[in-house]
Parts: sequence; C-alpha cells; structure tokens
Amino acid sequence: MMAAGPASASDVDWQILTSDSGRPGGIAQWSGPDTFRVCDNQADGLRAWGRATWGSGSSTTLQDANGAGTCTTGHTNSLKAGVPLTMEICLRDGPTGPLRYCVTKTGKA
Repeated sequence: MMAAGPASASDVDWQILTSDSGRPGGIAQWSGPDTFRVCDNQADGLRAWGRATWGSGSSTTLQDANGAGTCTTGHTNSLKAGVPLTMEICLRDGPTGPLRYCVTKTGKA
C-alpha cells in the first residue's frame, strides 16, 4: 500500500464520501478494473477507513493513517466487470476506534 494524494473525480469510476458535516473527512474510490483507494480528506485527527466487498464475499479493507491529503491504495485482483460491488467509507479515531460517519454504496464494477 502506498500513500498518494486523492485522485480527481475524473480518474475514478465512482466514489463515496463520509457523512460528517462540512467538508467530508474520508473518501473511498474505485477505479476499474482493480483499484480501491481510501483517502483522508481532512486534518481532523481521525483516519479514513474503507471496505470494498464484491462477488460471493471477497473483500478488502483499508485504513489511511497517513494524515490529511493522503490515500492508501489496494488492489482487487479477483474483481471482474459487471460484478456487484459494495463500498463503505467511515472515519475512526486510531486503528481500532469505533467507526463514525459511515456511508455505504452498492453498484456494478
């Protein structure tokens, strides 16, 4: 996993944002065919946490603990076009804190 700045909306197939007020603190992005990214979008002391689930229960979970303006990227090698995909994005305080401001979206890869 590597840190990188958030991708622009034109670089992703779809994305979801956390439900916190003001500027969303977390972004989850999926870029076909196999890239899932979780980005910390705000210097609020929280980290972005995200999960992508597809097919018959395959999933990947990522946390971006690198600070505001960074992303953690993972790959979903077994995900194929047309398969149902569910993404979740939340914020959390530390690596095991409770998940907050969560949003879930389902679509097709």
